[in-house]
Amino acid sequence: MKRKAASQSSFEDSAARKRIDTLLSLSKDAYASGEQKLSVRYVSLARKIAMRHRLKIGVESFCKHCNQIFCKQGVTHKVRVVAGKPYRVCASCGKRRMAGKASNAQAS
Repeated sequence: MKRKAASQSSFEDSAARKRIDTLLSLSKDAYASGEQKLSVRYVSLARKIAMRHRLKIGVESFCKHCNQIFCKQGVTHKVRVVAGKPYRVCASCGKRRMAGKASNAQAS
């Protein structure tokens, strides 16, 4: 079975990108006002749109396991250094990921 094309036009991609950016900013605002469940919902909607249109979102701004937005260091996530490489640890689910491109540059 053949795979479906990524998207039909650049107009659809730009509209999807605009919607994703809007949802991520709404997620930060919702988290700041205390609506944590709504914030997670906005991130999950943005991820679904990105998957549908095969667009990349910066995973530096949220946890890809629980969709928690990373807006305040120490509250929503913690940065730990293990063996000289920085890791971002989610405060809600405890999953850890490499934090940023600086860690990849050190490995080279």
